[in-house]
Order: sequence, then structure tokens, then C-alpha cells
Amino acid sequence: LQVLVERDELSRSNYAMCAVNPSCVSQTFDDVALCEVVDTISNVRDCLLEIVNFNVEGRQYVCAGELVALQTLT
Repeated sequence: LQVLVERDELSRSNYAMCAVNPSCVSQTFDDVALCEVVDTISNVRDCLLEIVNFNVEGRQYVCAGELVALQTLT
């Protein structure tokens, strides 16, 4: 997969992953809300952003996608 992603001369790509903890947003912000935010960012920005791993329900998820989308999420 590493060879399929376009990279610059310093081997950087426009894609990354980040851990997300919805409980740090608020006690009422849950996985459903996170999914809505991720979908909204992806649709409004017209770029790739997905939750790729549901590690610990309500506490730890991993999002992957384009850097612009991840920056919007954070």
C-alpha cells in the first residue's frame, strides 16, 4: 500500500491517521455524533475521511484520511 500513495520528494503524503476520543469533547458526544461529524467534514470538504477503527467504545477511535480533513476534525 505504501507504494500506491503519491508522495513528495521528502516521502510525505496528503494522508494520515489520528486517534479520536469523543469523551474529551463532552459527556454527550458519542460515537454517533462522531460519525456525523466525520461524514459532514468528508462531504463538505469533498475529501476522504473515515473512522477506520473502533478500538474502545466511546473512548478510542482512529480516523484516517486527507490531511485537510483531519485538520478540520481537530
